[in-house]
Amino acid sequence: MGAPINIATDATMRDIANRLARMEEQLRRLSPPEEWQTVQKAAEAHGVSTATVNRWVRDGRWKAKGCGKMRRVRPC
Repeated sequence: MGAPINIATDATMRDIANRLARMEEQLRRLSPPEEWQTVQKAAEAHGVSTATVNRWVRDGRWKAKGCGKMRRVRPC
């Protein structure tokens, strides 16, 4: 018997990698967020920009503590 034939093409591997990345993103969005998150992580988790998260804080829709890179936010 010879060695097994590798039938996976580069296109197939790219497709698998893309599907896996999409599934990981969906799983991340379904996972409950940490109570207090950085502005960047909160923005990524909600699919918005950091400016939007900061605007939500300014508008009173979210709470914030700390400042600069130490700032943490959470929904009210």
